[in-house]
Amino acid sequence: IERFNMTTAGNASQFGSLAVGSYEISAMSNTTRCLFAGGENPSGDTDRIEYVEFASKGNGADFGNLLEAKDGVTGGSNQTRGLTAGGTQPSALDVVEYVTLATLGNGTDFGDLSGARRHAASVAGQTRFVVGGGDTVPSDVNIIEYFTIGSTGNATDFGDLSAANNTAGGLNSTTRGLFGGGNPGSITNTIEQIQIATTANSTDFGDLTAASSRIEGTSNNVSGFFVGGATPSLSNVIHKVTIASAGDAADYGDLFSARSDAGVQSNGHGGLS
Repeated sequence: IERFNMTTAGNASQFGSLAVGSYEISAMSNTTRCLFAGGENPSGDTDRIEYVEFASKGNGADFGNLLEAKDGVTGGSNQTRGLTAGGTQPSALDVVEYVTLATLGNGTDFGDLSGARRHAASVAGQTRFVVGGGDTVPSDVNIIEYFTIGSTGNATDFGDLSAANNTAGGLNSTTRGLFGGGNPGSITNTIEQIQIATTANSTDFGDLTAASSRIEGTSNNVSGFFVGGATPSLSNVIHKVTIASAGDAADYGDLFSARSDAGVQSNGHGGLS
C-alpha cells in the first residue's frame, strides 16, 4: 500500500501492506478509513475485505467478506456506505453489495446492475453511486447507470459514455465525476465528465498525460488523480487534474512501483493505492 500527498506534488511512499496481495481490487473510503475488497491473487479470486486507518501507517486488517470471491469489481462510497459493483467469478456478475464503513462486517446485497459486467469505472457523491462502462466478455459497453446510496435497489439509467470502454479510472468531487483512460485493446487518453446529480451522456473533459488502461482514480474534491495503469507496459505515473475546470492532466509525481488494477482512495488529504 502506497500513499501520496494531494496538496504537494511528489512521489508516493510506503504506507503498509495488504495481508493478501491482489490485483483487480476495489476500494472504498470515508475520511478516516479505507477498505480494499475482492481481487485476484495466485490462489484465485478472493472475497476478502481489508481496511486501514488513514491516520496510522500500517498493514491491512480483516474487515469482513464480500458475498462471493471476485475480481474486476468497482467500488465507491460516501461517508457512511461503501458499494461494490460487478466483477467476475468466473463469468461476469451483475451483483451490487454494500458495507457500512464504520462497522466491521460482511457485504450485504444492495441490488443489481442492468446487466452482468466487469472492469467498470465508478464515481460516488454523497447521494449517488454511478457506474460507467465495463465489459460483458467479450463486448465492451458504454452504459452509465446509478444507484441511490442511502437505499437499496437496482440500477437506473444515467446516460452513455462517448464510446464503449472498460478498465477506465473514476474520480469525483461532490458534483462532478470523471472517467479517464481505458480500452486495453486500443488504449485511450480520454477523460470524460458527468454531473453526478443529473442524468445525461458524458462529455469531453481533456486528456491524460499518456494513454493508459487499467488505471484508477481518487480525489480530494478539488484535485483529481489518476494513478498507475498500463500503457501497455505498467506505469507508475500519477496524473493530476483540477476537477472544476476541464483540461488536460499534468504529471504530479510517481508511485514507487509501476502497477495496474490497484484500488485507490483518499481521505481528502492523502491518497492510498
